[in-house]
Amino acid sequence: MSTVTKLTGVTLPGTGYRTLGSFKEIYLSITNGLLGLYSIRNTIEESLVNYANEDLPMTIIGSPTIADDGAVCNYQNCFDTGITAQSAYTYISLAKPTLSTDAAQNCMLISNYFQPTSGANGGDSIGFANNGTANPRFRNYAQNSSSSVVFADAGVAPFNESNVAFFAGLTSLSDGVRLAFARDGSLSIGNPTSISARNTTGAGTILIGGHRGPSSFFPAFGKGIYAAAIYDRALTNSELTQCYQDLQFYASKRGRNTI
Repeated sequence: MSTVTKLTGVTLPGTGYRTLGSFKEIYLSITNGLLGLYSIRNTIEESLVNYANEDLPMTIIGSPTIADDGAVCNYQNCFDTGITAQSAYTYISLAKPTLSTDAAQNCMLISNYFQPTSGANGGDSIGFANNGTANPRFRNYAQNSSSSVVFADAGVAPFNESNVAFFAGLTSLSDGVRLAFARDGSLSIGNPTSISARNTTGAGTILIGGHRGPSSFFPAFGKGIYAAAIYDRALTNSELTQCYQDLQFYASKRGRNTI
């Protein structure tokens, strides 16, 4: 004999359930030097987990929001990783690009940018800017003295602001300041900009989606950040390619097939 439970007023399968992809865990094969690994998903609270070090979760600054399963941030509303500036680094983010054609549209993905004095720049960052002629750029800024930065940049005008893509910045004294990006299965790794010194004086902890500079610099809300990783070294091109493949697979399981 079996018992059948009747649920009055309940329709199955119903609506509002999470997709299976929303439970997919983030993973990177390259773990040497990995300080932070973050999957932005579902809620702000769930997005704070550091999969590289669960004892160091992110904290919230202001009120970042979740939209389309990604974090929408600006300089006042972002995440603090609690990770300090490193002498060498790799920053990686899955994000929707911002095709900035004006300084008011500039924004950061991963950054501890600050101004040590008025008009001077410090910190390490990857983000979106323009070159003063309405030309959208992706940039990697690296601090080379207590009050200056060196950057590598590349045009991103062909990107689509609605599609999640792969962005990375890598810096070390031996490798210089490099960047990489990918969309639709095609990874591009740029040539390095030389850097003669590295300096982390005055730089605070690394933020996801924000910075510590003035409100007139990189003020805009980004289009959405979906994952991030922080290393304390500059990955090799082959290691970066492996990270891209890992995150491309992860993104596809989350329903993002434009990486």
